[in-house]
Amino acid sequence: MRLVEDDDQRAGLARRLREQAERDAAALVPRPRYPIFGLASPELEPVTIPQYEVESDHWLRITLGYGNPGSGPYVTVTTLVTHVLQGELGVELGEAASLPEVKDGAEVRDDEVVDLGWEDLPVGHAFVLRHRVSWAARVQGDLETVRVTLAGRHVDPAEVRLEEVKDLRPVIESRLLAVLSRLQPRASS
Repeated sequence: MRLVEDDDQRAGLARRLREQAERDAAALVPRPRYPIFGLASPELEPVTIPQYEVESDHWLRITLGYGNPGSGPYVTVTTLVTHVLQGELGVELGEAASLPEVKDGAEVRDDEVVDLGWEDLPVGHAFVLRHRVSWAARVQGDLETVRVTLAGRHVDPAEVRLEEVKDLRPVIESRLLAVLSRLQPRASS
C-alpha cells in the first residue's frame, strides 16, 4: 500500500474517492425493481459493497459485506436477480465461502470433510456448505424475483438475520467517510 504524504496527493485521492462514490450511488441508489437484502444481525461493521453488477442501468447482483474480510468475523449477503443465468449450486457456494481456504497455509484437501446439505436457519430453509470456520448458504424462500446467497467466517449462520435494505446511499457514504477519515494527517506528538 502506498502512503499519501502531502496535502495535494491527499486532496486528489479524496476527490477521486468522492467521484467513485458518486458513480456507485448513481448506479445503485435509484430504487431498483427488486428488493436488496442485508444483514439485520449480528451487527458487524464496516458495511461495504464489495461487488455489484449493473446492466442497462439496472442492477443484477449486489453483494453487501459486513465486518472484517481479513480476520473476521465477516458475512456477505448477495442479492441476485433470478433471471440472471445461475451456476451450479455447489460451485457458487464454494466461491461464496472462498474455498479452498488457504488460511494458515492449510488448503482444502480432497479427503477433507466439507458439509453440504439442507438446513433450517433463521433466514429460511437453505442449502448450506460448511468448512472449518467458513460457510455459505443459498436461501430457499418465497422470493420470486431475487435469490439470496450468504457467506460467512467466524459467525454462526444460526445467528444471521436478514432485512430489506431500502437505501444504499448510507452504505456508500459511510464507507467513503471511513476512508476519508483515514486520509487525514495524524497529529504529531
